[in-house]
Amino acid sequence: MKRAEPGTRGGGRFYRVVLRPSSRYEQFRVQDVGRTGHSERLAGRKKSGEWETQAWLISKEDAHVENDVLVPDTAKARDILNRLGKVARRKEGDVFEAAPRGKGTTTKAHKRKMERKRSAMRN
Repeated sequence: MKRAEPGTRGGGRFYRVVLRPSSRYEQFRVQDVGRTGHSERLAGRKKSGEWETQAWLISKEDAHVENDVLVPDTAKARDILNRLGKVARRKEGDVFEAAPRGKGTTTKAHKRKMERKRSAMRN
């Protein structure tokens, strides 16, 4: 018999909000955010050595589910969920899917492109 994946049965203390697939990472670390045992950040280390958030663990005391959407009950949970790129929708059990927020790379890329054009015009 195969072991159940974490959070798929709904018996734990946390809701898991997955931002990125775990296959992208070599190592994981859990960081307590705010009050002890309420919200935790699951960080993953990529091959390059860079750390990024793979998932958020939000206490069931701090949020509830309405129509398969995770709804915050506390200010900290609201802050975390508002920073996500998409609404946290239920995937299975206590596991929700969302997306990381954008980092403005398109704006930066556009600025670099314009700077190159300007410098080419000067030469």
